[in-house]
Amino acid sequence: MMKDYVFEDYSIEKILQNKDQIFDTYREYGVVLFPRLLRGNGTYNRYLSDLKKIMNKVIARHTQDPAPPDLGDMLVRLCELKAIDGKIVTDLGTQPNKFFSFNQLKYSSWIDSFLEEVFGGEAECVTPQAGDTLHFFPPVKSFQRYNLPPHQDYQYLMQSPKQVTFYIGLSEHKPDVGGLRIWEKSHRLGILKSTKNQFGSFEVFDHSALLEDYVVADHHWSVGDFGIFDSLLVHSSVPNVSRNCGRVVQIFRYSDLNDATAESYDYYSTAYDRRGVRFEEVHENLYVPPAQLQAGE
Repeated sequence: MMKDYVFEDYSIEKILQNKDQIFDTYREYGVVLFPRLLRGNGTYNRYLSDLKKIMNKVIARHTQDPAPPDLGDMLVRLCELKAIDGKIVTDLGTQPNKFFSFNQLKYSSWIDSFLEEVFGGEAECVTPQAGDTLHFFPPVKSFQRYNLPPHQDYQYLMQSPKQVTFYIGLSEHKPDVGGLRIWEKSHRLGILKSTKNQFGSFEVFDHSALLEDYVVADHHWSVGDFGIFDSLLVHSSVPNVSRNCGRVVQIFRYSDLNDATAESYDYYSTAYDRRGVRFEEVHENLYVPPAQLQAGE
């Protein structure tokens, strides 16, 4: 059954022309979805192309066979060759996203228009430190611990409970690759008591009882699909249970600092350690330690 918050065959221009209806729906359900919205968007396509170029380079380290064209299939190929190298790509797309093409998309004028509708004209709009996430969902059991239980994004991000999550599909949808499960209108519950599961992931406390009267729906993502949801909307991962297909999505968020709770902790957001390298380690011969500098060496 088609959901009221799923807007088929929309363009960005059509969204902007129907902002009142769309964002009234957003406020009611906590989510609006636009299948295939970005397939013809030049900035989105440049970002997708940039990701594929890097994936091709990483895959080429391990085989001379050409990589498949779909990003989800590329993920599967890389997992077959050396799964850990997927982090090379996800780190580039995460906390913060380092691709120029992505940031052109994230800071585009139509995103600004969405934020003005969501937060209002008086918003003090910022992006949390951990706000950008490039997610890989491969068909490998050892990765299932990265599937998140029912949760709200805010607990991971902080900065402000007035926060919106943007969700973009980057791979073609195939059977059993999973997706996103949402509890419609659950954002109205506000910030929920949460715990952590055995993998350290946030989980809404006693969610089975708390959410038993809320409608739950699963949504799948394909290339160009675009969604917006309130970061207090309860949602969880639908695991990839396919044998040989992958799923890739990009997430980014914005917060409104015009909020008493955000002000109470000085607008700090959560920061996570990321893998990286240090100049003084890679270019040891070009680095002068402070002790040597003070000694005049």
